[in-house]
Amino acid sequence: MPPATEVQPCRLLGIGHTISMDLSADGMWAAYGSAEGGITIIGVTDFVARRTITAHPSPVTAVAFSPDATQIASADAQGNLALWTVEDGSQVWAGQALDGRVLALVFGTPGSLWALTAGGLYAIDAASGAHGQAAAVGAGAAALAISPDGGTLALGDTDGGYRLLGAADLAVGVSVPAAHPGGVTDLRISANGQRLVTGGSDGTTALWDLAGNLLARVSQPGVAPVSVDLNADGTLLAAGVVSPAGAFAFRPDGTLLVNYIGFPTYTRLSRDATWLISMTTAAETQKEPVDDVPGAGGGVWDDSFTAAAFSPDGRYVAEGVFDNVRLWDTQTGEMVRMLDTTPPIYTPPDGISFSPDGTALARNDYNRNVYLFRTSDSALLAQYSAPGLGGYSLVYSPDGQWLANPGASSVLLWRVADGSSGPTGFVGQAGQAPTAVAFSPDGSTLAVGDAGGAVGLWSFPAGAQKAAFTAVPAAIRQISFSVDGTRVMAGDQVNDLALFTTAGVPVARWPQQPSWYFSFSPDGEFLATVAPAPSTYTPTGPILEPTEILLSSPTTGAPLAAYTSTVDLGPNQAYVSQPIIAFSPTDHRLLIADVLGRVLCLP
Repeated sequence: MPPATEVQPCRLLGIGHTISMDLSADGMWAAYGSAEGGITIIGVTDFVARRTITAHPSPVTAVAFSPDATQIASADAQGNLALWTVEDGSQVWAGQALDGRVLALVFGTPGSLWALTAGGLYAIDAASGAHGQAAAVGAGAAALAISPDGGTLALGDTDGGYRLLGAADLAVGVSVPAAHPGGVTDLRISANGQRLVTGGSDGTTALWDLAGNLLARVSQPGVAPVSVDLNADGTLLAAGVVSPAGAFAFRPDGTLLVNYIGFPTYTRLSRDATWLISMTTAAETQKEPVDDVPGAGGGVWDDSFTAAAFSPDGRYVAEGVFDNVRLWDTQTGEMVRMLDTTPPIYTPPDGISFSPDGTALARNDYNRNVYLFRTSDSALLAQYSAPGLGGYSLVYSPDGQWLANPGASSVLLWRVADGSSGPTGFVGQAGQAPTAVAFSPDGSTLAVGDAGGAVGLWSFPAGAQKAAFTAVPAAIRQISFSVDGTRVMAGDQVNDLALFTTAGVPVARWPQQPSWYFSFSPDGEFLATVAPAPSTYTPTGPILEPTEILLSSPTTGAPLAAYTSTVDLGPNQAYVSQPIIAFSPTDHRLLIADVLGRVLCLP
């Protein structure tokens, strides 16, 4: 196998593994920084993503909205800084790197930005990104917050104390040396500028006035919080913890209002203090009510792809998730729209497909339905149902006249023009149920993969069998023709992949791969598969999770090149390790889709 070249995504689509977050002061937006290097902006009211900014080459460890919510600053594990426009995701500037991992970012008075690293506190010109050396007063701090007027900085220290500094001269005005034995883990100043909340390694949350007087100490959350928050007047507190994961809301007198356990870790109170807005260890974000009233709503945003497809022009990626299909713009990172029904479809698609002209998108579900949507406005054009309908393949014929999907005993075909059923008799071998289908590039042949791992090639629409052969050991999940129509590739549910001539002659085999997905490049130059690449656990704890792509000859299967896209997950993150891969129909951009979409711009 060729040595692998590390490649950075040229576009990220989705939240990924969230490791930092901020809420805008106007209560409209939440921003999440990911281990993959992206920033996703979500509307708080509907809890729907607006766009993902492809921001940094390493994990985004801090994000901060400007006071007017028109810009967002970001920083990463390597100390890189950048400023972005919220409206369109464009970059305003990329600043000179700081001395290492950025722990926190906050905007101050107009034109000022503050960053905290292990080396100290940086004052940054928000207009240009220019900065000097770190102020030593920040050394030893683990958390940073700022008052609403930008005049007071709060530092939470690893020795257990906190300090309040004047932003103008960094003079220490208040110092409380023993706020939390073992260290202060997070702190925040209230929106009215009169209260400070701290959380610490002792597992308590404390409420203070800005003169350093302790007003209340609460035993919640019981373990060291990674985040704390408070409402405008300090009458409601919140905390997020990693182990065991949970998001808490409680009163200063210790009255617990809610405790959401399982996935939430870092949590914040919404501007109106009615919601906990959280990030999780499961590559999703959550919005949950503080009052815990049944039926109060809430929301989850999860970009774990169950199916994916490029639009024919290569501009858009359709993401299949649990209850809808989302359309992402690969040029801008915008989440353009969601394609769904009313009431929503509550099962995920295993197959999605654009019509050849890109005007429609088809998806299936677990309830034996196929839905056709108009891509321009999400209008539902048609719905088909049949016993046994399902499988990981849902394909249009190259002329756009037919739609095919595996059925209980044969391939089900619909004429797109009127929804009428198409020809029958396209079946699996030896009585096995069909599990995957594909049309040849000229539309004259229909390939059927079945539950026994066999492939049948049938003339279309006549239905005469042209070839049949055993391809892989288990049920076939993906099948496809090469661009020139001379090869057939199959991948099965135990991740064996094999390449054959259309006469059934074996060409190459890739046994026990990390994924059954594969893709042919549109120019016929490459066949992409996911190659084995073990995770690396570093001495300091982060998990380096590589996805390795092998490019082979579509004719012979000979390896040609290999590329790796590595994510520094850090601790406490779950990962989905079986990515979907798909080449753009127009170039060598390759989509890797798992908990988000990573588009690699390959040579």
